Amino acid sequence: MLKSLPESKKEAIEAAFKASKDMREKERLQIIRLLTKGYSYQEVAGISGKSEPTIELIVKTFNQYDVSPDFNTPLSSTLFRL
Repeated sequence: MLKSLPESKKEAIEAAFKASKDMREKERLQIIRLLTKGYSYQEVAGISGKSEPTIELIVKTFNQYDVSPDFNTPLSSTLFRL
């Protein structure tokens, strides 16, 4: 669950989404954004076209490793310092 993130972290996710040029990363950031806005996994699956297990993997990776949703690159130093 991502709804309980501090506002500063949500803002950093939003900024990373807007700045991202990589389509895969942007898709995954969109999933994170929707979840932080209170959408359910089922709703996000319907919007994104991704399966719920895929969404769970993106969230798990985001929470566990503090990496961007492309699973390789830190999202931004600002995001993870907060």
